[in-house]
Formats: sequence, structure tokens, C-alpha cells
Amino acid sequence: MGINSDDETTIMKAHPVLYNKERCNLFKHLKWVDAVIEDTPYTTPLSFLDEHNIRNIVHGDDECRDANGNLV
Repeated sequence: MGINSDDETTIMKAHPVLYNKERCNLFKHLKWVDAVIEDTPYTTPLSFLDEHNIRNIVHGDDECRDANGNLV
């Protein structure tokens, strides 16, 4: 599970309801989560996926845009 930093979440979406450490702690206790990676990039390059051996990415139903407003 990759968790975006508070700063990046605020820039890309809005101020988070839970702080980074709270989000990480919450996800670390889910039985379906193998590992938690803190401060992941909001727009994820393939090199990051390879480096961490990530096979799946899940995003909510809202559009994923970069800091310039471009769809990613």
C-alpha cells in the first residue's frame, strides 16, 4: 500500500482528513495489506513500481490529474 505525503495530497487533491502517520497506521492493520510504503509519488512512474515490486495500483473513482491539471 502506497501512502502519499500530506503535502502532496494537499497539492494534488485537498487537505487530508487523516495525517500521513494516521493513514499509514490504519492501512498497516488491514489483513489485505502486505506492506505500506510512505510518501509515495501521486503520479507513479514505472521505475517506482519496478523498484518496489508493485503489481497493482488502485485509485478512487475521481479523475487522477497531475499538479498542472493534466490527466494521468
